[in-house]
Amino acid sequence: MMPSKLVKDGKVQALRAKSFKNGQWEKAASPAQPALVVDAFHPDRSILQNTIWTQRVDDPNLPLDLRSAQKAQWMWDNTPDPFGARWQDGIGSGAFGSKTSFNTSKFGTEPIAAYVVDSTHPDVEYAWMECSRDGMSTISWDRTPTPEGIRAQVNAKKILGGRIPLPKGALPAPRGDKGMALYDIGSGVWREYFNAEGPIPGKTGPNGEPYYTASVGGWSTNPPGRDISSTNFATQTQTGQSAIACMHNSLGFIHPDEIRRGVIEHALAFTFGAVACESVTRNAEGKIIAKHATPSWPAAGSDAKAPPEHWPNSPHHGQWGRVRADVDPDYNPRTKAPYNPLTRMIIIAAQKYGLVGTDTNAWCHAFNGHSGVADMLAHGTKEDPWSNGGELARILSKGDPGKAFDVSDFPWDKTEWFPMDWRRPDIDFYVRRGSYDPYVKDGKL
Repeated sequence: MMPSKLVKDGKVQALRAKSFKNGQWEKAASPAQPALVVDAFHPDRSILQNTIWTQRVDDPNLPLDLRSAQKAQWMWDNTPDPFGARWQDGIGSGAFGSKTSFNTSKFGTEPIAAYVVDSTHPDVEYAWMECSRDGMSTISWDRTPTPEGIRAQVNAKKILGGRIPLPKGALPAPRGDKGMALYDIGSGVWREYFNAEGPIPGKTGPNGEPYYTASVGGWSTNPPGRDISSTNFATQTQTGQSAIACMHNSLGFIHPDEIRRGVIEHALAFTFGAVACESVTRNAEGKIIAKHATPSWPAAGSDAKAPPEHWPNSPHHGQWGRVRADVDPDYNPRTKAPYNPLTRMIIIAAQKYGLVGTDTNAWCHAFNGHSGVADMLAHGTKEDPWSNGGELARILSKGDPGKAFDVSDFPWDKTEWFPMDWRRPDIDFYVRRGSYDPYVKDGKL
């Protein structure tokens, strides 16, 4: 396990940061926010190390789902979402355009904004969080009753609310789900928030801290340090969620440092444009009042919305896939040219480590980039690295920066899918009720 802090002459020292320049990793200048762990995605010090995100999937002998080919074609055919969340009422999605998009802090529906901090650092900064509920408390491994209530709910309120280590200037995603994640390697407590707001102008915590709010959240407790694989290999939240899968799924987003380095060394978390439900519940009049879907490990939740007749051919939340080994990143048979720059990087990573759907939107399939806000805070810069024509765009596509983040050519029809619950351990955070009863979120999905 990597240490969460360095001690020299009896004093806590900043963790060594590294940046990628001139083709190699080198020691960087002191970060603007010392308690931010700027090298969290450094290949030698990654917080993903030894977890499900870094397992290899490029063995040609690995078992595939019996309907893997049908699932690949379904992913290509059903984006943009042709169904819509209210297809049962005859209301279509209205989606059109690109088959695949890329979400960042500068484009589209923004993904969860994730911050990695070390609360043992002497310069750590704090905020005050008012989290009104503990999230999907039915999704929890700990249902032990206590005088204060169900233990998971009681602990969640204590962990998610109150004083939390968060650097000044940190922002949730400003649009969409307004998600925010906080990974504290100093304590091992990892927090997730949904519908987060802040800092709230004119309002502070008891000690003058910046004030934030969130509707729901989720959390996990892990050993301090960067390697949490021994107790949380699947990087699941133990209670609650900020995304459908009940995982710390922003670990599967693409980090600015990975663009700078030119390689992604982990599996990709993507967002479904559409994914089928398993079954439906109807009322006495025959109207559909609920949709149900069993997720695949390591996901513990699903909000699958497409009609259940598509269930056999639709991949499911948490189901691991990969890009076929015969796909050449430098030759797209549809265009007779190389795939777009970012698409090439994603293909190579998905061939080696795989990809997994961890959330759903209302449009098309999408990959996600880490919020540029954390990068800006860490390095004291003022321009979001994901800006159109900005730093990362110029790295990816010097001749045509406007094409840098175009992943519309991702070959979903050339993917392969592993069986449901592939590699699920005997002991899991989430015990599925009633011998695989479908997951139901408040009776409506």
